[in-house]
Amino acid sequence: MNENKVKEITKRYIQRSLWLVIALALCCMGCLTYLSGITDRPLIAPELAISTVYSILVLYIYGYSWKAVAKSSPMNLTKFYMAASALRMLTAVMVIVIYCLIVRVHADIRNFIIMFIVFYLTTLIFDVLYFSKVEKHNKIEK
Repeated sequence: MNENKVKEITKRYIQRSLWLVIALALCCMGCLTYLSGITDRPLIAPELAISTVYSILVLYIYGYSWKAVAKSSPMNLTKFYMAASALRMLTAVMVIVIYCLIVRVHADIRNFIIMFIVFYLTTLIFDVLYFSKVEKHNKIEK
């Protein structure tokens, strides 16, 4: 895979993943808007902000890490996918545990975990679909 193609794949990945996170955040804001009329929940909840910021950070780091591995040693991309998924899961668990230790309100913790898992699973599924398509396309070219 040449360097220009790697840059294009990374750029397209970051753009699409950013749009995905923005769409998820807007959907969650719509749900929170609806719930704020029924309950006393704030419109911008901390769980939405944390989930959005975490997702954006992880997607940027994942994209640029993939770019570095694809440029330097493309034969190790399968190891990268495994290691990156494990690190993502560990960081997600750490964020959830830290939130639970700080907040200590059962209803808020439940809401955060639900929203965070929706963001986590959606971005994980996106990554799998996007990079499996990239790898399939690369095998066809070889």
